[in-house]
Amino acid sequence: MQTLTLSGVGFAYPDRHVLEGVSLALAPGTHTVLTGRNGSGKSTLLAVAAGVLKPARGTVQAAARPAFVIQHTRTPETMPCTVRQAVEMGRWPHRNGLLPLRRTDRRKVSEAMERMGIADLAGRQLQELSGGQRQRTLIAQGLAQESGILILDEPTAGLDSRAHGLIRAAVQDELRRGVTVLESSHDAGDISRADRVVMLDGGRVTAASQADQRH
Repeated sequence: MQTLTLSGVGFAYPDRHVLEGVSLALAPGTHTVLTGRNGSGKSTLLAVAAGVLKPARGTVQAAARPAFVIQHTRTPETMPCTVRQAVEMGRWPHRNGLLPLRRTDRRKVSEAMERMGIADLAGRQLQELSGGQRQRTLIAQGLAQESGILILDEPTAGLDSRAHGLIRAAVQDELRRGVTVLESSHDAGDISRADRVVMLDGGRVTAASQADQRH
């Protein structure tokens, strides 16, 4: 049984084609890393897999609503939002309409912030944070969602060793609880941790390999 399946997916922006004939099948509890040159289509493929973008061709089937974590550089610099409020957004899919978050939701938010080492930043505005702190906030938001699918776009790019270690530990914890993880990365260390590595070039899968990993 697959958690996430992309079949013959194609996507184009008004000025260019980005993806063509991409097919992937991801099983529960597996870790897949997309790699390739800048402009190869990695971020677009992640957005399509997460349901943020609709494919022009092909289909995407997901067993759960994915938790999609974008790069911190893609968040508005002046977004009026505290760290806690940003992480709370990860619990919105669990709310009953527009009712306030429940005690359980608030606890999950606090746990996610603790895992990312940002509990002491709860009242800070996102615009006051460093890039690494903002990235950990976005990861915490994804963890708080508690989805069976976690999609990460360059989650450790440009981060210091502490932030990098916290994120990698969180990913391993998610894999142990059966979450399907799909991420993009240029980092050789991150790539070496994956169960499967998929190379994109010009919007097409040009290579895919299974790694013999011992987590």
